[in-house]
Amino acid sequence: MRSEPSWRSATLGDIVDLRSGKALPDDLRDADGHYPVMGANGEYGRSARPLEAVPIITIGRVGASYGAVHRTHGPAWVADNALIARPSGDSDFLFAYYLLQTCDFRSVVSGSSQPLLTQRAIASIPVAIPPPRQQIHIAAVLGALDDKIDSNRRLASLLNETAAAVFRARFVDFVGRERFEETEIDPIPPGWRTGSLTTLARFVNGKAFTKEANAKGRPILRIKELNSGIRDDTLRTDMATADEHVARHHDILFAWSGSLSVYRWSGPESLINQHIFKVIPEGYPPWFVYQWVRHHMAEFQAIARDKATTMGHIQRRHLSEAVVALPDSETLASVGDLLDPIDQKEGVLASEISSLTAIRDALLPKLIAGEIRVPVTYDLEEVVGSHVERLAGAKP
Repeated sequence: MRSEPSWRSATLGDIVDLRSGKALPDDLRDADGHYPVMGANGEYGRSARPLEAVPIITIGRVGASYGAVHRTHGPAWVADNALIARPSGDSDFLFAYYLLQTCDFRSVVSGSSQPLLTQRAIASIPVAIPPPRQQIHIAAVLGALDDKIDSNRRLASLLNETAAAVFRARFVDFVGRERFEETEIDPIPPGWRTGSLTTLARFVNGKAFTKEANAKGRPILRIKELNSGIRDDTLRTDMATADEHVARHHDILFAWSGSLSVYRWSGPESLINQHIFKVIPEGYPPWFVYQWVRHHMAEFQAIARDKATTMGHIQRRHLSEAVVALPDSETLASVGDLLDPIDQKEGVLASEISSLTAIRDALLPKLIAGEIRVPVTYDLEEVVGSHVERLAGAKP
């Protein structure tokens, strides 16, 4: 019986080579460029030329995003606020990526007002390294979960864009309609009427729950959490509140201050903080309400940008002034036969993404630390997903 090789003590400098990124020259900035530009907190632009010709791992080097770990699937440019990490020796690329996510960079960061990570500091972090084949098996498990999460996200995005295209065609551009009636705003099909966003739903502002934070109970949902999800630093409170201030799965939430946007919530039950509306449909299906808010978002963002304040926002009157076309019941039901199932499927996919992400995040530190061991097998059929090919050439 083959014995399993032991893990060894090492430092990060033993398994990854580190180098600094470079500022992107102006002549390479290209919104339609083929190559992603990676910064301290991941991709933020496109470049006409890559700095690195192969997939790489990036580590946020400076500022609030220091220690943030990302990877590319191909060539990319890496900005000077991030470091480039590439596996050295027989270290596995994906394993190195997951290992870096578990590292406590706080222990080696310097600076207070402007945190800074140096290559020397990162290279000194102690780690335990399994043999190459075990690295690949660990990465295969975590990679399969990430593949499924990414697949769900791509499908959800495709469904969302499809629903938006159908909505616009039927309720904004009136594709297929030949007869119209004049209104005080724009011509609409016969039997339809006009209204505003406040005709469709109640917009309930969140409360100042952060003042009641006590590290207990439900998460407090701020704009930060809308964009990044519930994290370890998310505030919590066990304060009781009305249902209209509680966000549940697939609820419509509208951040009306700062970087305005509309969301379908996919996280755990949470308390909605101020500067976020819970949009509660009244007499219309959620997909119809969501799409009309989304349709007016560019207009709301422009209003917010024009405000001479540090944080742009809209007012309730802007909701009342946002015109919508209200179809006859037959048209609404007909389009609903198509868009209701899409909306429900998006909700299912979002729920799966949350569950898979929680499983991955729970497994990640335990697999990397060796608390959970992945059985090493030479039967490729027992290895998950598209990662099986990588095992064929792996050394024991």
